Amino acid sequence: MQSSYYSSNLPLVSYIIPSLNQHQFIGRAIESILNQDYPNVQIVVQDGGSTDGTLDVLKKWENEIFVEVKKDSGPAEAINRGLNRATGDWLAVLPADDFLYPNAVSALVNASIKNPEYDFIYGKANHVDKEGEIIKPYPVCPWDRNRLLEICFICLPGCMIRSDLFRSGRPFREDIHPIDYEYWLRHAKNSKFLFVDKVVAAQSLYSDTQTFNNRYENHHQFYRLTKAYNNGKPVPKWSRALIAIRAELPNNKEVSHTIESLIRAYRREAIRLSIFEFSKVPLDQLPFMIKAARKRRPFFIKI
Repeated sequence: MQSSYYSSNLPLVSYIIPSLNQHQFIGRAIESILNQDYPNVQIVVQDGGSTDGTLDVLKKWENEIFVEVKKDSGPAEAINRGLNRATGDWLAVLPADDFLYPNAVSALVNASIKNPEYDFIYGKANHVDKEGEIIKPYPVCPWDRNRLLEICFICLPGCMIRSDLFRSGRPFREDIHPIDYEYWLRHAKNSKFLFVDKVVAAQSLYSDTQTFNNRYENHHQFYRLTKAYNNGKPVPKWSRALIAIRAELPNNKEVSHTIESLIRAYRREAIRLSIFEFSKVPLDQLPFMIKAARKRRPFFIKI
């Protein structure tokens, strides 16, 4: 892939747009990049074989974007393919139903120029509906590794990754979801993340999105991921979340088994901490009571 027509005076930012049957949204995503006030951008659309007219929509920008149509196993494989084709100094991922706000790229690039030691640059974001109207702000906050274990506060379309980090053999994992949260957690210990206090991106959240439809499965993955990246110790926030949704997952044996194990462990610890009234406490509140009791009588339990 050639990039000779890009300016050599500014860092090149490559945006990967993974897509599959997103004809109603992909034009908005592309235009949101092309309309930026930052001129040095590259757009790589990685389409998984759309049959809904997406490819016809893309013809409008055939001289301005790169497109590859090839079946894939899911978003992670599409993203990795696109990132491998990109030639930018910075890499970013913009799912086809998401979009950038004006002046987003320049804000992130300017921050990277002023702070060249950082590997990830990320800004604020919003959750939006199909029409692009704001539902609620994405819970972005300044960098805090401990906080990252409790919540995914980096929004994928609002983040840029230094290209040499990805090209050093660190792709997105294709065997897990959510792929972005795992990527942030994996690099949290040895990479540097910079927060930019500006709203730069919008992430779609509606009934057809993977984020919405897989929210319960995602919570279980969050629990497992954060435990793995927390030296094998469960993160209380995700433990509480699993317990709270137990009633909504009666047929999910894998998740239910995890939840029941958590509840038994919390109850054992409650007894050891002399919280004899634990049976009257709502299950999702039990971890809070145990945390308070630990301050008076520390006790460590493996879950």
